[in-house]
Amino acid sequence: LIGGWKFTPLSQEACRIEFHLDFEFTNKLIELAFGRVFKELAANMVQAFTVRAKEVYSAR
Repeated sequence: LIGGWKFTPLSQEACRIEFHLDFEFTNKLIELAFGRVFKELAANMVQAFTVRAKEVYSAR
């Protein structure tokens, strides 16, 4: 499992946020079972980050 966040400034008040997550299972059956779950987990993490950032920075 390898991953990370990348923040690219767009202006003084905005940035582009990317989340990259690479994962590989040694067992193909497990990958079939859990691969989709990991993709959904990554999407949920980005969504949660976005919601929290709006809560914190929209009030400024």
